[in-house]
Amino acid sequence: MTHAPPTNSEGYTMMKIQTTVRTSMIVQIREALAELRVAEMVVWDVRVFGNEKGHTTSYRGSEYTEEFARKVAMEVVVGDEQADRVVDTITKTLRTNGVNEGQILVVPVARSIRWGSGEEEREETSSTRRRVA
Repeated sequence: MTHAPPTNSEGYTMMKIQTTVRTSMIVQIREALAELRVAEMVVWDVRVFGNEKGHTTSYRGSEYTEEFARKVAMEVVVGDEQADRVVDTITKTLRTNGVNEGQILVVPVARSIRWGSGEEEREETSSTRRRVA
């Protein structure tokens, strides 16, 4: 198996960027990332327990406190050279100047393998991808 040369000091060529946001913000993030030509994004519904207080809701006449906040988690995998621009774009889109509003995780990705075809991808530059079968 041939491996792509590393492009950063840690030896990774791809970065996974992940954050959890209010459901209402995901469309704005998608539109902002589309301007950077980020074509793929994974989004899923999550419930978060932490700094936010629960809220009281009612169900069939009974009130209860829901301790988990409903949010949307999203992640993108981009080349190392594009990661800072993606993080800056997400930060600018979400900025509220509030305390404990959330965080963005940036995690190195060593390999990406398409399970359908077995092709391995490694990001080498912003415009090309190397595929290794």
